[in-house]
Parts: sequence; structure tokens; C-alpha cells
Amino acid sequence: MNEKKSNGINGNAMNVVKRIFNTIIFFIRLENELSHIQNDINELKTEINELHKRINHVENRIDRLYEILIDVLDHVKK
Repeated sequence: MNEKKSNGINGNAMNVVKRIFNTIIFFIRLENELSHIQNDINELKTEINELHKRINHVENRIDRLYEILIDVLDHVKK
């Protein structure tokens, strides 16, 4: 009877150890995934900044075209 009780305690202890181990593994995997997500976010920020620069460049070119168009129209009007 004592052997069964002893095995039961050991079995319970093993289950606790397994749960702790699985929890640790879960948190390690979670941290790894969060790290990948953070890297993806940083890449997206970089791409957004690049797109912002390109949009500004296009806006500047459009502004110059409008200036040229206005100058041409002013000359034609005179």
C-alpha cells in the first residue's frame, strides 16, 4: 500500500514538473513569436517611412508641374 501511495506522490510530482516545463516552453515560444512580430513591425515602419519620402517627392514634382503650367498659361494669356 505504501508503494502505491509513494508512486502516486511521485506521479503527481512528475505531473507538476511536466506542467512547469510545458509552461516554460510555452513562454519561450511566445517570446520568440513576439520577437518575430516586433521585427516585422520594425520592417513595416521602415517601409512606411520610405513610402512617406516617395509621396513627398511626388508631391514636390506635382507642385513644380503646376508652377510650370501656371507660367505657361500666364505667357499664353499675355
